Amino acid sequence: LNGSGSDSDGTVVDYQWSQLGGSAVNLANADQMVASFTAPSVLSSESLQFSLTITDDAGERVSDHVTITVNPQQLAALPDYGPDLDLCPATLSERGDRVIHLCDCQSGADTDCASGDDANLGSALSPKRSITAAIAAFNAGSDLAFCRGGVWHSDTALQLIASGCNNDTPCTLQDYGDSSRARPQISITQTGNVNGLVFDPSDDQLSWQGIRIHNLQLTKQSQDGEGFGLFLFRNINQVVMQCLEVDGFGIGVYLNSNDLESGDITLSDSYIHGNGVMGWLGGTHRTRLERNRFHNNGWLNASALQHNVYLSQMRSDGVVRGNWLSDSALDANEQCVGTSLVAHNDNTVDLLIENNLIEERNPSAGCWGLTVDAAGSTTESHRNAIIRGNLVRNVGNLAIGVASCVDCTIENNIVVQTLIGGATGIASPNRATAAPDLDISGTVVRNNSVYFGGTASGRAYYVGERGGDYVVTNNIGYFANPQSGDSCYDFDLSADAYRLVNSNLCFGASFDSGTRGLDGMASSADPGFLDAPDDLRLEADSVARGSGTTLSVPTTDILGNPRDAIPDLGAYETP
Repeated sequence: LNGSGSDSDGTVVDYQWSQLGGSAVNLANADQMVASFTAPSVLSSESLQFSLTITDDAGERVSDHVTITVNPQQLAALPDYGPDLDLCPATLSERGDRVIHLCDCQSGADTDCASGDDANLGSALSPKRSITAAIAAFNAGSDLAFCRGGVWHSDTALQLIASGCNNDTPCTLQDYGDSSRARPQISITQTGNVNGLVFDPSDDQLSWQGIRIHNLQLTKQSQDGEGFGLFLFRNINQVVMQCLEVDGFGIGVYLNSNDLESGDITLSDSYIHGNGVMGWLGGTHRTRLERNRFHNNGWLNASALQHNVYLSQMRSDGVVRGNWLSDSALDANEQCVGTSLVAHNDNTVDLLIENNLIEERNPSAGCWGLTVDAAGSTTESHRNAIIRGNLVRNVGNLAIGVASCVDCTIENNIVVQTLIGGATGIASPNRATAAPDLDISGTVVRNNSVYFGGTASGRAYYVGERGGDYVVTNNIGYFANPQSGDSCYDFDLSADAYRLVNSNLCFGASFDSGTRGLDGMASSADPGFLDAPDDLRLEADSVARGSGTTLSVPTTDILGNPRDAIPDLGAYETP
């Protein structure tokens, strides 16, 4: 912050810099012409405001201010994470003759919002108004369209019946009007355990299918962190939830399916934030979470049992792709204390977790990043899970971990740790198995890039403890500031437990703190990252280029580029 040239006709005798707004920073040399500060770590752009007051030798005093924009750290050459909420235009139901339009303009609505009337027909030009009218119309078989810029207050949940819906012509709750206006907001005004939007057949023998929910905001006015924002209960099929915002409840979206026939549930392009216990809880067959933003969920009495995303009962063919997760389970000190993305309490087959960004600003040791493991009271297992193309940055003492996982693959991931000591980048297993949970075996760990810098210490990869048939190939472990005891690869089983350990690079730390005699070392040279830790692509003359084994290698890299005949090490393949 430079205050030179502040007085053109005299001599400045006093400078006083002060901060007016934004995250608090420590101003160095606040009484000098040039002051400075260290910008805070932010996950989204933030403005910092500063004031300078000067006094000259004639006793004249004047003040001015400046605004500094602090942007989040940008990592180069990565998949696109999270939703762009501006790309959710207003939509129209496929059943135009059965759409009831509604518009209410309660507190928080656009200033030129025009309320409808329940006596109206319900067209876009003559909308109805109330939540009561909305529930009655939907439960009678109509679709609902809420006006952009409108706000509805309700002291009870919207309990909806979808018995007449089907997948060919789904029942729809949506927006209408000018896409530049704010999403329609449904605000629950009652405090305590009150839900927002509920679909419940109320009978285990009934099954509903064909529901589409698009471009709505569900908010708990008190932000007390209780109740469910969107609750799908029992036998629900073929549901698409897109471009939603859900905040202030206990659980943002809760999918509690109790029928093995349920499935095909999608949440995409949505912003789930500020919910007290979880952002997402639940699952069923073919559940998909894609391009969502999960932020600051799990803050109510935060503990290790609260998460941004808790995948439970995912069963088969689940997909978690392109989501951005941050600020998981923040305690009173705004420190993350709970794993951001966890899958357990389940028996899953073919779970895919790819291209997600998971990061924290202020992690504790227990603020893990991504785990697929067992931790409940039921029999649990995961078969053929794939964890690939994820960026996990500055979480707690575990970035990626699996347990009770058979033939699971961890590939093309990037782990960046600069804050936590005693950490593990990738672990198999990450926790002990308790009978009758399935024990771990057959994990494949290949073409990952793990970077430890700053004050971080620990081990980049751990594969051992129990089980066998393990494959560890083409990985990079990098320690910018190695400390005593740091290791790139920790193997603590006998050599015959590892089917293949080959072409792994270790820089800065010891290669292996456990089993010896494995053919696993490609190089101990600096891999030559382009701009670590922000860009872990390889320089043109990197020793990691063309150094990989073909015995176990992904077909593409983290960006989807095909792997060469002789592949590179790490998450990127250099064209």
